[in-house]
Amino acid sequence: MPAKTDPINTSNPAGSSDPKQGDDYIRTLARAVLELLNVDHYIGVANPWGSESSGDETGEHAKVTLHAPISDPSNVANKGHLYIKDVNSKAELHFQDEDGDAIQLTSGGEVLFGSLSSIAKNTYLKAIDNAGTGTIDLIKGNASDKPVIKAGAELSTSGDPTAAAGIACKEYVDEQIAANATPATQLCKAWVTHNSSGVKQGTGYNIATVVRNGTGDYTVTFDTAFADANYAVNINSHTVTSEGTFVSIKTKAADSVRYTVTNRAGSNYDFACDLTAFGTQ
Repeated sequence: MPAKTDPINTSNPAGSSDPKQGDDYIRTLARAVLELLNVDHYIGVANPWGSESSGDETGEHAKVTLHAPISDPSNVANKGHLYIKDVNSKAELHFQDEDGDAIQLTSGGEVLFGSLSSIAKNTYLKAIDNAGTGTIDLIKGNASDKPVIKAGAELSTSGDPTAAAGIACKEYVDEQIAANATPATQLCKAWVTHNSSGVKQGTGYNIATVVRNGTGDYTVTFDTAFADANYAVNINSHTVTSEGTFVSIKTKAADSVRYTVTNRAGSNYDFACDLTAFGTQ
């Protein structure tokens, strides 16, 4: 800061000074006071020295200049201190509460988020947008005391999280699902259990109907048909006797399969069955 044009000198005027020079000393003192005030205050004129300082806004702060470096001040009950302290050869803003707790508010040209111990519940912490004309929401604590990240937030990388509890982005998750997913052709596309009367038991999957055409003769129709008739079907019958049973596929279409169940004697017989089907749809 430049040297003062009219530095305040408490030795002036001297006791031996001519009283006729009193007006000069008063004007010099007025200029010195205005020069000091002009450091941080608006004093109403662009070139105040030797001019009247007036106006409704005169005396308002234009800025606040804090002297640095200083050590932490002595704490005082029921008072707080805002001040500058040298940190790593840079003047940084600090606040000290009445208990003497000193909080560093800035570091290297940035606001220290660590100094913001809390914000209002359900209120987003904000950042200036790229255009510098608005803000973007970052994170908040909701009414259920859970941290909430604003919808549309992105991670800085699409790579593998480095920590077990790290957050993964959608792209990474989608890639992992695709890489580790069982191929569709290996998945069961339909299954059902029916009793000897052809009544479906439970829910099954992708089954439209089960029909008993006659003794030991059943047709299963699929909700979603296969691409063609070149799919695999596995059918097992349930028997309550010691005799064996045989299942034979009579016809197989893209949307249905018909089969018969016979006993050892070769006669059609009503048996409960399990059916699974695999293939391309």
